[in-house]
Amino acid sequence: MAEHGFYYPAKGRLLLRVKVTPGANQNRITGIKNQELLVRIKAQAERGKANKELLKYLAGLLEVPRSQLIISSGESSRHKLISIPPGMEKALDKLKR
Repeated sequence: MAEHGFYYPAKGRLLLRVKVTPGANQNRITGIKNQELLVRIKAQAERGKANKELLKYLAGLLEVPRSQLIISSGESSRHKLISIPPGMEKALDKLKR
């Protein structure tokens, strides 16, 4: 399976590249830039609030349980890799808008 821009297969799962901007007025996807999904999150980047809200938001969009999404890297960075279940390519392609 080839790389698909902002996500790619790795170790039986998919890794999603995300750039998060906390402190927005609403949760939303604003596009794709530099092979990262750009996501604005309402929560502030303090004590993991933005990370929790990001995972909850993405889980809702992808229609998977929140427990299926894991921050693989970038816990304290705006640039994150989110590990998601395999077989989510069609749902991820919908996020491109």
